[in-house]
Amino acid sequence: MSDDKHGFENKFFTLTAKEAAGSAYDIIIVGSGIGGGVLANDLYDTNAKLGKNAKSVLLIEKGGVVFHSHCLNTARPSGLENDRGQQNDTFFAQFKEDYTFYDTDVTDWKGGPMFNLGGRSPAWGLFAPRIHDQSLGDHLHPDVKCELLNDYYDKAERLMLLSLPETQTFHQHVMDRLNMDGLNGVQWQWGRIASEFRDPKNYDFAEGAYSSIDKILEIAMSKPKRNGQVVEHDYFKTVLNTEVRSLNFGSSTDHPVTGVNVRSSDGKELEIKVKSGGSVVLCGGSVASPSILLRSGDDDWKKKIRSDWGGLRLTDHDILFYAHSFRYQDPADRAKVGSMKLQTYANISSGNVALVNMSIDASSFLPRGESEADDIPKFIMVFILKCALQDDSNIRINSATGEPEVKIKRAPDATHAEQQVMKKLTAEAMKSIKSTLKVNFLGQNDDWEPTFDDITLSKLQLGGVAHELGTLPMRGKSDVPHCLNTDLQFEDVAGLYACDLSVFPYSPESNPSLTLAALAIRLSRHLNKRLHVEAPEEDTVYAVNHSGRKVKVWLSNKAEEGASDEIILEPGADTKWKREAGVLESLFVYKLDLSDPTGATYLREPVLLVAHPKRVTVIL
Repeated sequence: MSDDKHGFENKFFTLTAKEAAGSAYDIIIVGSGIGGGVLANDLYDTNAKLGKNAKSVLLIEKGGVVFHSHCLNTARPSGLENDRGQQNDTFFAQFKEDYTFYDTDVTDWKGGPMFNLGGRSPAWGLFAPRIHDQSLGDHLHPDVKCELLNDYYDKAERLMLLSLPETQTFHQHVMDRLNMDGLNGVQWQWGRIASEFRDPKNYDFAEGAYSSIDKILEIAMSKPKRNGQVVEHDYFKTVLNTEVRSLNFGSSTDHPVTGVNVRSSDGKELEIKVKSGGSVVLCGGSVASPSILLRSGDDDWKKKIRSDWGGLRLTDHDILFYAHSFRYQDPADRAKVGSMKLQTYANISSGNVALVNMSIDASSFLPRGESEADDIPKFIMVFILKCALQDDSNIRINSATGEPEVKIKRAPDATHAEQQVMKKLTAEAMKSIKSTLKVNFLGQNDDWEPTFDDITLSKLQLGGVAHELGTLPMRGKSDVPHCLNTDLQFEDVAGLYACDLSVFPYSPESNPSLTLAALAIRLSRHLNKRLHVEAPEEDTVYAVNHSGRKVKVWLSNKAEEGASDEIILEPGADTKWKREAGVLESLFVYKLDLSDPTGATYLREPVLLVAHPKRVTVIL
């Protein structure tokens, strides 16, 4: 194999496992997919503003640099059968690894892990809806639901570049007609895609697709220079081609994690240590992360993971779909309408919400079904169903190879009544599309009006969109057995966390990527708090400097006698003032004049912030 294949690695990722083992770290992240990559990205951005208070972070990735960005941001194959437009599933099929199964009725699993920088984020993660509020309330802890809805979903959507195509009048007319004609109060809207769009292609061609690789590679390419030599970042390091095999624990009552045992690409094994009070975050995926745990302890430990904590129940939800090709009565209308990908939530039974995706002549990220020809437009209706974690599923370690074997069972089929609702919704959507866009469905008379009896829902191959999850579930709404608390920390193990698809306490009705990204940002803020005051006082104003440079601050209110002295805050430093409870204050922030090379001059005009007693004011 030519060394040229590893050009990015040789140029930007020079740290070896042996060199990494020469230091201990505050935080070790295992895996660089959506969970570990977003966590690492957010920690880096926070750390960059903390100066001497920054934490040392090590990101460990089993694979190397296969992609330099999302596969849709690069050259891709064209003309492949049944893969029109995107080809991201072609890349996934080429680079994923296969699971080894035992005692299971599912042997044709289409999913699997990708071990490379970015994990599966270079191939998947485009379709990024939120979990429905009702579903969040039914299955997640109230604190987690509240923080996702009020804060972290927004942060994740900004990070992942969620965008919508331009809505033309005829697009809005289609959605309005669907909403008026639909069942169960559905409200169709554009699908939420982690990508930018190129008009007029819309959903048929994605640009700027999000992957966690981009930020990690940006960090690696921006290493500082000292004495003319490029050196590693002080507080953030990445080591590739290094597999974490197991964990080491201390002997105190809470058994803190003390280090990770790794195997480098040359087969050598060594330990990388965690500082006292530090953390390890498992982000290797729903099979790899629990496999690390299963190699780490005795039989009692393994029993605890499965029996006491309810772990290892590998689960994937069912996806039902219907596809039918069509033609425009006026062929010129195809170019005018372009591609549409719509979504809605629908109650298919009492308390059971499904996410419904509709593709109209769009490159689908979900099944395309059979088509008479790739150039014929197609209508595709997809229902993503939620389900509980499956008790019959499991993961074990093969004693001879040390590698995981999985047993996975499908969830029970949707009931007849639920399938009838889905068929009716599909038929009503087809009638609306037929009349609004002036199309005829192939194989039917021009005056054909579909009914639910005409619809046969097919089931997507399990693992077809790689949503397997739930092997290390966090605490949900009720205190049922769980591996993790609401902060994603393992019960009874200090400093050990998980942040990948394994943490979900059920299989949601939507793609879990956005929710995982939101949980990763939330965990970042937990591990590296800006300023946490356990019991803030009513008459105290708190401030912390997260601007990345030292600032001069001055607190004042309308009364002259209330003014404070000027205070210099270094990066990451905080301060507080005793003030009158309930009275708003004015915080004047003077930033450095960057045109002064001595770094001793502050700008004459301050940034004015409103400061509240009992709250922390963050200076950015």
